[in-house]
Amino acid sequence: MSVCCRGQINSPSKIPAQGGIKLVSEKSSDVIIADWILPGLNGMDLLEEIDKRSPNSGMVLISGHTSVSRANEAMRRRAMECIAEPFKPQ
Repeated sequence: MSVCCRGQINSPSKIPAQGGIKLVSEKSSDVIIADWILPGLNGMDLLEEIDKRSPNSGMVLISGHTSVSRANEAMRRRAMECIAEPFKPQ
């Protein structure tokens, strides 16, 4: 999970979902980028927790294991984007 705050990116490797939620609770974040599958939490649950603690933060979910219907549901729940892996940077 990576957190972008005012142009600075905090991207510790293998941050657990609960640690990321705590970080977002303590610090205002512009954008959160997370894998759909994290230790202890899935993308929808993470999206819900982030929305409770930091409603102004944007959320981007990345996954190689999601369907179009799950991605659409995430977008309805306020995700900015759902990106399927593998992807090519542009």
